[in-house]
Amino acid sequence: MTDAPVETVLDSVVESTDGITYRRQRAGEQTLLDASDEVEALTGCAADTLADRGWLDAVAPDDRAALRDAVAGAAPGECVEETYRIRRTDGTSRRVRDRMTVSRDDSSVLEGFVVDVTDRRIDAEDGTASTTAATDSVAQAQRDAALLDAIFERIPVHLYVKDGDAVHQRVSEHLDRSEAYVGKTDLEIDEVADKHARQAYEDDLQVIQNGASVLDKEEHLPLLEQWNLTSKVPLRDGGEVTGLVGVTREITERKRTQRELRRKTERLEEFADVVTHDIRTPLTAARDHLRSLEQAEDPDGAAVDEHLSAITDAIERASDIVDDVLALSRYGRGEIDPESVSLAALAEQAWEVVGTPEATLERPDGDAVIRADRAQLRQLLESLLSNAVEHGGDGTAVAVEILDGQAAGSDRQANSAGGFAVVDDGPGIPCGEREHVFEPAYTTREDGTGFGLAIVEEIADAHGWSVSVGEGDAGGTRIEVTGIEHAAEDHPDADA
Repeated sequence: MTDAPVETVLDSVVESTDGITYRRQRAGEQTLLDASDEVEALTGCAADTLADRGWLDAVAPDDRAALRDAVAGAAPGECVEETYRIRRTDGTSRRVRDRMTVSRDDSSVLEGFVVDVTDRRIDAEDGTASTTAATDSVAQAQRDAALLDAIFERIPVHLYVKDGDAVHQRVSEHLDRSEAYVGKTDLEIDEVADKHARQAYEDDLQVIQNGASVLDKEEHLPLLEQWNLTSKVPLRDGGEVTGLVGVTREITERKRTQRELRRKTERLEEFADVVTHDIRTPLTAARDHLRSLEQAEDPDGAAVDEHLSAITDAIERASDIVDDVLALSRYGRGEIDPESVSLAALAEQAWEVVGTPEATLERPDGDAVIRADRAQLRQLLESLLSNAVEHGGDGTAVAVEILDGQAAGSDRQANSAGGFAVVDDGPGIPCGEREHVFEPAYTTREDGTGFGLAIVEEIADAHGWSVSVGEGDAGGTRIEVTGIEHAAEDHPDADA
């Protein structure tokens, strides 16, 4: 099957193909961000010069205000056309037609192309456009070819043209490996998995044989761990489908964001159910004690004190649940501000908050200066130490250990990963329960909220760390936080 003419391919890619492609700022002097090489032939100025002076420097002074006004109120994606004069450096002028589109990604940027219309005239009798010389047709074809080259070189997506046998004829340079595609069908490209290649080839045949477009199809490439969004439309020559034009862009990050949003939504629904249940219990208890007081005809002082104490405990428990849920919501947003912090200093501060006279803390040997959000790391340490004290019982011994050579003075390099552990000598956590301890509201204590370790996991996830629970050497609980980046060796330990 013969290849489609270049003109036909061009018509399928853009509506008009003559002129200079560009990207420039919308406001001010309209700084030129990028332009095809023909800009110098039109204006007499190199693109670098116009990048410094601004596009309006090449526009006739009387036409500048109208050009500014033409795009001032345009919305993202809106196309505006304006005809004006270019003042060349040699003193001559050229009349141009400028088709400007406000970028959807950045509304401060204009994208489009400028066409030189100086040599065109309007036939007064029938209003049709004509050219003044036969050479204009040759020049126009040259500009068309140059524009096509510029599109395939600079377009920031995977753009391709295939013939009637679904063989790649031209591929954009976006992936920097166009040679791996040209002359091949998707079935013959090694980097594409067989299942995906077969489906893509079948989609090609659907477009070519049936003239049916494939629009915004999501495709998963397991070998590349990548998601794509693909559209393909028929390429026609005189009404006959001779191939297709396709465009594929990566949406892996979008898919990850969608999955994370679904995960957070599901967790939020779980939180709502848990909080509704857990907070109702202490509030119901407080209400019952109030009713008992109201119904008692002449309660003695001891009975009143008993009811009031129970009401106070219930309100404090409800308050603890609310505080923990708010903390979990705050730390679950993944918003961190990492800096170099001293692990030992933060552990000391956390112990001052949660430690008890009966419990003891074994400080880490040496110190580690790590990269973390100071406030969130302190909250994580408070939660781990508090969990050890509350579940270990009276006289619990708690230790903070630095893992993987992170202690100050050890042989380590900046950006290497290590971690720390919090170990207690309490009763420990049975193997069958360890997989549940990070679930919100999971607790084995009657007065516990069950949110402490859930907060730990959320903070660790936000930093890209891992948390695991196991058994200590003395039979208690050992919780490790790993994958932590430490600061450069010569970085001063910030006072935590």
